[in-house]
Amino acid sequence: MIMAKIKKKKNIWYFDDYFEFLHKKEKEIPESIKHFVLDSKRYLFNTQETLHDAVLTEFKFNISKNKDKLLISFLSPYRDRCYKFMFKNIINISFKTDDKTFKNNDLIIHQFLFKSKEIYTYEFVFANGQKVTIDFKQLQIIEIMR
Repeated sequence: MIMAKIKKKKNIWYFDDYFEFLHKKEKEIPESIKHFVLDSKRYLFNTQETLHDAVLTEFKFNISKNKDKLLISFLSPYRDRCYKFMFKNIINISFKTDDKTFKNNDLIIHQFLFKSKEIYTYEFVFANGQKVTIDFKQLQIIEIMR
């Protein structure tokens, strides 16, 4: 599926095509995450709700007989809230990094993408160039005020 992504040109991030595409496909975004992924304040660099510059605090993958789960948690840049991304029915996890510890790593951008009819992708791009991409079927995003 062809999809507009957040783009970086000459060290500037562009979100317009990404949000335009998401709004066109709004009915296909799972209800559990629709409000979050469509909220531009989650992506912008200077809002209280942003994940830009959020600190990765937890990355935990569990596999059991019939379930696989991935939990990725962030502390907001204002230290006033935590975000928990809880993935289920994971198809693939890929890392663009040599260092899988992600120590002292701030999030630059995150984006929700469509992979196929019922499979989605979420990308996290970090300040030091690391990228984590998760293909999945279910996601819950929880915001906890501190």
